Amino acid sequence: MPAELAALAAVLLCLLGVVGIISQLLPGSLVVGIGLLVWAVFGNAPWPWAWFAVGALLLVAGSVASTVLTGGELKRRGIPNWTIVVALVVGVLASFYVPVVGMVVGFVVALLALEWIRVKQFRLALTSSWAAIRSVGLGILVELGCATLACSVLGASLLVGFLR
Repeated sequence: MPAELAALAAVLLCLLGVVGIISQLLPGSLVVGIGLLVWAVFGNAPWPWAWFAVGALLLVAGSVASTVLTGGELKRRGIPNWTIVVALVVGVLASFYVPVVGMVVGFVVALLALEWIRVKQFRLALTSSWAAIRSVGLGILVELGCATLACSVLGASLLVGFLR
């Protein structure tokens, strides 16, 4: 595979991964990691595995931090994981029916409804839903930040590879 094609594939995979993290429809960090791997295997940058290792470490750190932050907050609040999973599934389904905002609206409405059913008081459901939304949002932001840094590592590697 020519280096130019590898670079294009790697950049497109990084962009797709970032969109996947934002939309929660794809395992975004994994897709970014595959982009880094494509460049490490087929690119022409010096020390390809060093670039890959730095990017992969950033992706793993982002995924772990996101999981720990989200899971820890949900556990402290006593919010079960199944409510988040069901709300995410409803959000994904809603994104097919309501473009652009369906994922967010579906997730929020489903989460509030599930929490209301679970705790049986609207005010408590509102409080716990808001905590869950903040927690999930923070997790997404952390993972997105680390994935963006990993994409920047790819960009630096591309620059070095094509300038030499």
